[in-house]
Amino acid sequence: KGLASIEEYIEWINSCKVLVTNDSLGLHIAHALDKKIVALFGPTLSSEVYVKHGVKLLPEGEYDCLPCLSTTCIKEKPCMYDIKPATVWKEIQKLL
Repeated sequence: KGLASIEEYIEWINSCKVLVTNDSLGLHIAHALDKKIVALFGPTLSSEVYVKHGVKLLPEGEYDCLPCLSTTCIKEKPCMYDIKPATVWKEIQKLL
């Protein structure tokens, strides 16, 4: 459900209490719908995105390549792996 059309996708996002997402269309739709957001950034510029109700999370490790603005990672361990699930869960709990 929610993937057959843009309208269904918007309705699905609107049904969420909190949306956990990367820098994506979903993030921007959730923001437009005034939803709570946990936004995950790594390869994209977190400074270019405003999150009104929520938090922006970046990798906890040290990376000399961020933001790379690439769709594929050349590193052995992609930076997004350094956004820990426990950190995401903690932020979800704060928002709820």
